[in-house]
Amino acid sequence: MYTGILVAFFDIVNYEGGVMRSDVAIIGGGVVGCAIARHLAERWPCRDIVVIEKNQDVGMEASSRNSGVIHSGVHQPSSFLKTRLAVRGSILTQQYARAHNVPIMHCGMIVPVSYDVFFRRGLWDNIKAFRKLLANAKKHNIHIDYLTPLGIGRLECNIKSVGGLFLPDVAVIDPIAFVKSLRDEAEKHGVLFLYESEVVNIVTDNHYVITAGNSIIDAHILINAAGLYADEISHMACGKTYAIYPWRGEYYEVKEMKRHLVERLVYPPPSLHQGFKGIHLSPRPDGKLFIGPNARRVQSKNDYSCDKTPAAVFYKAVHRFLPSIKESDLAWAYAGIR
Repeated sequence: MYTGILVAFFDIVNYEGGVMRSDVAIIGGGVVGCAIARHLAERWPCRDIVVIEKNQDVGMEASSRNSGVIHSGVHQPSSFLKTRLAVRGSILTQQYARAHNVPIMHCGMIVPVSYDVFFRRGLWDNIKAFRKLLANAKKHNIHIDYLTPLGIGRLECNIKSVGGLFLPDVAVIDPIAFVKSLRDEAEKHGVLFLYESEVVNIVTDNHYVITAGNSIIDAHILINAAGLYADEISHMACGKTYAIYPWRGEYYEVKEMKRHLVERLVYPPPSLHQGFKGIHLSPRPDGKLFIGPNARRVQSKNDYSCDKTPAAVFYKAVHRFLPSIKESDLAWAYAGIR
C-alpha cells in the first residue's frame, strides 16, 4: 500500500534539489480549494497541481462548520457578486450532489411571519423585507410561492404564522461529504494533497516559493483559497493588508424526541437592521434538526466554544414560530466562524 502511494506521489510531483515543483499550488483544502483543484485537474490533465492544507484532512474549518444550506441568492441584493455566485452555484452544487451520491435533502425554505413579530415590528417593516426578497427572486428567476396560514400548515403543521413565503428549490447538503467528494474527484485526476502543512512563508519572484510544514513548493501559479486566513496568505504573497474579521455562528441541536417537529428550513423574515439571515430551524439529510446560527464578533479565528451563547437565546428566536419547542429540548452542538 505505502509503496503504491510513494510511486503515485513521485509520478504526480516533480522534485528538484528538495523543492517540489508544481504548475499550480492551491492554499486551502476547504470546499473552494477542493472545487478549484478538481476543476483545474479536469481542464489541465497534464499539469501538476498541489493543494496545501494545514489541517489533517480537508474541510475541517468553515467548510464543515455550517448548516449545509445551498442558498439560492435571494437574501442579497441582485447586484452583489455573492448573489450571482449563489444563483449559479446552487444549481451546480445540486447537480454535482446527485451525480456523485452526496447526501442532499430537497426540502425547500419557508419564510413565515409570526403573530408577535408581525405586530411588534409593524406591517410596513414586514412589507419592505418581503419586497426585497421578491425583487431579488424576480431578478434571478427564483421561484417563490405565497403562503397563507393554511398553506404553511399544510407544509409544516407545527409552524404557527400569519403567512409567508416558500422557496421550493432550496436544498441542504452534507457539507463534509461534499468536500471529501470534491477531494476524491481531484485526486482521481492527479491532484496531490499535502496535509498538516501550514504555510509560514511565501517568496514571490515571477513564481511562488511556498514554505509549508516540512515542504517547499515552487509554483508558477498560486491560488489563495485559505478561507478565514486568506488575508494572512495575501499579505505573505503580495503584501496586501486585507483584514478578515471573524464572526462566530453557534448551533444547538434539537433532541431526538422533537426532531420530527420540522422537516423544512424555516427562516425568519430578513431584518432591515442586521447583516445576517437570522437564527433558523435547520433540518439535515441525516434526520437531525438544528437551530442556528447566531452571529457574534470574536477575536480569534478559531474561537469555537469560549463563552457559549445560552440556549435561551435560540429558544426565543424560534419559539414564536414553533410553540411546541421547549428550551430543555435544546443541546449545544457546534459553532463555525464566518
